[in-house]
Amino acid sequence: MSGSVSTLAQNLARLVRTLHATSLPGHRAAAIAPLHLVLAVATFAAALSTGFWRPALAADEPARFKTMKLSVWPEYDEPRVLVIYDGQMAETSGYPKQIAFRVPKDAEMNQVCGISDKNEHLCQLYETKEDGDFKLITYNVPVPHFFLEYYWYPIRGEGQRDISYAFSTVSPMDKLEVEVQQPLRSIDFTVSPTPLTTASDNQGFKYAQYTYDKVNADQKLDLKIGYSKTDGNPSVPKQKQGGGTGLGGSTNLNVWLLVAGAAIVGVVAYFGLSRRSRLVAQPASSRTRPAIQTGARKQPGVYRPQSASSRPTTAQKTQAPASRAPAGRVFCTSCGAELTAGDRFCSECGQKVRARG
Repeated sequence: MSGSVSTLAQNLARLVRTLHATSLPGHRAAAIAPLHLVLAVATFAAALSTGFWRPALAADEPARFKTMKLSVWPEYDEPRVLVIYDGQMAETSGYPKQIAFRVPKDAEMNQVCGISDKNEHLCQLYETKEDGDFKLITYNVPVPHFFLEYYWYPIRGEGQRDISYAFSTVSPMDKLEVEVQQPLRSIDFTVSPTPLTTASDNQGFKYAQYTYDKVNADQKLDLKIGYSKTDGNPSVPKQKQGGGTGLGGSTNLNVWLLVAGAAIVGVVAYFGLSRRSRLVAQPASSRTRPAIQTGARKQPGVYRPQSASSRPTTAQKTQAPASRAPAGRVFCTSCGAELTAGDRFCSECGQKVRARG
């Protein structure tokens, strides 16, 4: 990734130099600098959103997982089922890497992330497409620890409730752990197949647990869940997510790169537009030039430049002759700026200076 980011930075630097050049006086391309800026921002954003520099795995080479924990929590903090995929990639270097997961077609994605060593959720943009009875979620995980969760509503019945859950893995796994959580205030909790073990935690939740070794790609697991519950309230109140867990949080590298790129382009835009506006809109009297006598008659020894109406047209001033003033001072007849010995172009308006006689 570092080499690709370096290439992106070099391309951006070239663009900055180009925009700087187009902002100089007398450059014919100055008028289209804003278009360059728009294209720069659009290209930079598209590059980040599509992740074009990220290494992608071939379709027939799914990433291998060292471990994954599949958690199925009915009516946890919503009246729906919360499903969590939490695991570690087998490889420890070469990130980001592309991974994919199958989820139910009507699943609502909540987090699609990697988790840093500091337990920060590095949530990413993702792609979806139909995959048989499932929906395929694909994204580039920036670190070996991946985390994905979604909500889904398969619950049938009111008092007695039944859930059918089908899991299918895209990637092979060295180890898969599965847990099904019993909702609080529920009774007659059953899960099929029969769990290998059961457990409970300090919040009062009970779990049916399974462990599978050497899970192959495309292997499936079907769970049948049943329980009775008299109310429609979730087990716990829903908590707000912190700024670091949502898309665009402070730990999302893509967003920081986008902000940095936009800031650079914005500075160049301001520089180019402000300089060009000074050249076009600045009053002629503010330029450095000899004093102009306002009377009808010229005072001896004082140079009086041409008025705007009497200046040559664009066609006429292909080569602007240098005008001489008393005491050997020479001025551009196009804008009135003072010329120095050896000037071939006016430093103010860029007009070519005719050879002096």
